[in-house]
This record gives sequence, structure tokens and C-alpha cells, in this order.
Amino acid sequence: MAHLVGELERELVTDFAILSVQQAGLEAFGIPVGTFAASEPGALSAAPGDRNADLRVRVERWDSRPGDVADDWQDCDELPWAPVSGGGLLTVSGFDPPTGGDLAIEDIGPARVQVLARGRHQYAGRAVEHFEPEQWLFRFWPDTDRRDMLAGPPRRLAGPLPSLAERNPWVAAVHGWRVAGWSPRLSVLAAFREIETAVRLLGHPFERDDLTAFLRVRQLDWTSPVNGSVPMTSDDRTINPGPFDLLDALGAAGMPQVATFADAFTCLVRLGLLARCDTPSGERWVPNPTPGPVPPVLELSERALREREVRAVPHVDLRYLDADLRTLVCWPPAYPVTPLAVAVRWSVPVEHVVDAFRVGALVGAWAAGVDPREIGADTPVTLPATTGTA
Repeated sequence: MAHLVGELERELVTDFAILSVQQAGLEAFGIPVGTFAASEPGALSAAPGDRNADLRVRVERWDSRPGDVADDWQDCDELPWAPVSGGGLLTVSGFDPPTGGDLAIEDIGPARVQVLARGRHQYAGRAVEHFEPEQWLFRFWPDTDRRDMLAGPPRRLAGPLPSLAERNPWVAAVHGWRVAGWSPRLSVLAAFREIETAVRLLGHPFERDDLTAFLRVRQLDWTSPVNGSVPMTSDDRTINPGPFDLLDALGAAGMPQVATFADAFTCLVRLGLLARCDTPSGERWVPNPTPGPVPPVLELSERALREREVRAVPHVDLRYLDADLRTLVCWPPAYPVTPLAVAVRWSVPVEHVVDAFRVGALVGAWAAGVDPREIGADTPVTLPATTGTA
């Protein structure tokens, strides 16, 4: 029978949705967190449901795997863990540093930790003061078998994954600009970023001047320079060539000179990102949900093409998997893994994991052994042979 050998409880208000359980001597905040919880030697990061959530956190150390908990916990995952020698006591913190007594953990050896939560999905954009604090439970126990990240039951999450959040047709149409790769390419200039945001926020067919009230920087208007309040000088080209390269590419594609916000709007029309439609009030502009891809409209360098491939959808919809993948790489199995096995363990669509592995191979996070574009659900992917695991 398992015995509880140490415990720690904290109540805190976090900021920036930060919840960290880690040894006190390590760098603040631990590793970035993605969908729910991520681990590395000495540290765990978890994702509260609101940026400013009230949290009640309990940490338990057991001498062996504890029994089952009550079934009212909404979210659950089990992760590998190991202490860092000299890392100190285990602490709990949000954005602010931890205070008070902490839990001895350095002698636990290779371990597993179960992370459970309830109340993360209660906010839905409503004021946090109307809700009870989120409840979190972390249970550590020794694991002499040194099981890897894919060991254990499938992760259980009560709420939708970030990439599966429902989009209304208007937001989905604006999202089409990112699907085609235009948003990452154009966003180096303030005018394009601001106009895209204003179109998304407005939410219905519009005349050009309707967007002015939705520009996030209020002093900007259609006569403002295309880079907003930041002047562009010839000396900047060597420091930040992106805006200059974009203007050159637009000019080479036959676009009119883009010097102001008004020019940027005209450019979006000429590029096919905005389209005219008939409404009862007359002709209005709407976002085109399926614009053509960036190449061959703009001639891009090999580097820009690679960046577009990594940053464009479906990859931009996979940001929530980034920290999950870092955890996977931090505790690699001693065998090639398939996206299907990871999808089953994480309870996510396999096509999302396939795309996430392709991105990792493209940016050199691991050696796939095959062309990244050929990675499929059953393709074995080789993870790094060595990491910082203890």
C-alpha cells in the first residue's frame, strides 16, 4: 500500500496564466506549458484556465504509486519527472516567487507525477471573481522503471483543445489569410497587422472607413506611414530587413507603392485578400477566405519559403502542442515513435501530431530520417538520443 510521506498546500493568484511546481534553485517559471502540463528535470509547468486565476494547489509525495483519486477531477495527465541534484526543495509559484515552507524532493530519484485539475474551464471570458478557485493536485512517486513520456494512460482534458475552438464564419474567413501564408508574411509591417485585426474585430461587411475605429493604435489612420509610428530609414535595412524585403517583393509583383495605411488596404484588395460583395446597404468589403498562396504571387527566398512552410497553417494552429513536444523530446523513448502513438497518448487528432512532427523536422528539432513532408501517422520518427534528463 502506498503511503503519503510529504505534502504542501498553497493558495495564490497567478498572472499570465503561470503555475510552476519546481525546485527552488532552478530558473524561474520552468519550461513553457502547452495544452495542460509539461515537465523537465526539476520542474513542472501547468496551464491555469485564466490569466488571473485564483488557485488552490496541493503537492503530495508518495513512497509508491498512490491509489485512484475521486472522479470529479476534470483534467488529468501523468508525466515523467526527476530531481536535479542541488536544485533544492520543491516550491509552488505563480507569476510571483514562492513563499513559505516547501517539500523535500531531491532524494526521490526517477519519478512519475500525476497532474490533476478542476475548474479550468469555468471562465469562458467572464470575470474571474465570480468563480471558485481552480483546484490543482500534483502527486509524485518513485519510478525505478524510468518510464518515458508515452507510458501511462491517455491524457484526459475536459475542455476543447485551443486549435479546435469554434470559429464563426467571419473569423474563419480572416483565418484563411493565415492558412494561405499571407498573415505571417505581411505582418512585418504595422499597416497589414492592424488592418487584419480590425477586419477580424469588425465582424461584418464594411466600408473602408468602418475599420478606423478598430485600429488598436488610435492615433493611426489611413494617412499613417505603413510601418506605423516607427520610421523606416535606410540604415534599418541591415538590422531589420523584413519590412524592406516585403516592400521590394510587393513592388516586384506589380503592386502599387505601399507607403501608407491606405496603400496597404489597396494592396490587400489587389492581392485578393479582400473582396467586394453586394449587401442591402450597397457594396461592401469582406475577407476572402481562400486567397491564393503567397508563392508565386511574391517571389520568396529559400529561407522565407521555409519560414512560411513552418509558420503557415496547419502549423499555426499547433502552437498549443509546442510545449507538449518539448516535453516529449525532454524524456525521449529509446525507440522511434509514430505520430499515431503520440496522438493516442495525448488524446489529440493524429493529423495535428503529424503536422507538429513535420514542423519539428523542418526546424531541426529532431532527425526524422525521412523527408518531413512524407511523415504520416505510422512513420517512425527518431527523437534526440540525449537530453538533460537526470
